[in-house]
Amino acid sequence: MKKEVCFVVLNYNDADTTIKLVDSLCDWDVIEDKIQVIIVDNKSQDDSYEKLVDYFKYQETVDVLLTEKNGGYSSGSRENSPRSIPREIRYSKYIGLYVS
Repeated sequence: MKKEVCFVVLNYNDADTTIKLVDSLCDWDVIEDKIQVIIVDNKSQDDSYEKLVDYFKYQETVDVLLTEKNGGYSSGSRENSPRSIPREIRYSKYIGLYVS
C-alpha cells in the first residue's frame, strides 16, 4: 500500500533519541495509517543498530537500515536512494529527513 508520508531518520550512536523521535512521529493519529519511517543507522560505533532493530521489530511502519560504512552525513542520507527505499513508499507525496 502506498504511504503518503515517509520520514527518513539518520542515526549515529544515539538510539535513545531516535526511538523517542520515531515514537513521536508514529503517535500522530491523523497520519498513523499513511506514514512510513525509515531509520538509517550510519554505522554507529555503539549498539544503536541492534537496539533499534529490536525496539521496532514488530512495528510495520518502521524499517531500520544499516550503512556499510560511515561516510558522514551526506553518505548516510544518500543511503536512502530509491534502491534502498521499499517500493511502496518510493512515490510518497511527502518525505522528511531527520537527523538524530
